Amino acid sequence: MGDANELEWGEPVTHGGITATVTKHTECDIHCDVNYRVTLTGPDARSEWYNSNPSPIAKPKLPQAS
Repeated sequence: MGDANELEWGEPVTHGGITATVTKHTECDIHCDVNYRVTLTGPDARSEWYNSNPSPIAKPKLPQAS
């Protein structure tokens, strides 16, 4: 498993029209729990939601992590 600090980005990262934002949440009582949330935002296909014959939606190629 990698270092959790690698998940912390100073700014959102955009690739292929999709933006990834990482936020860190720390909760402490007796012990501290650190959680990371990745939020993805980008284009949607709202115009196709109620279309009985929807058009294909573009599938961006995003970088892969190993």
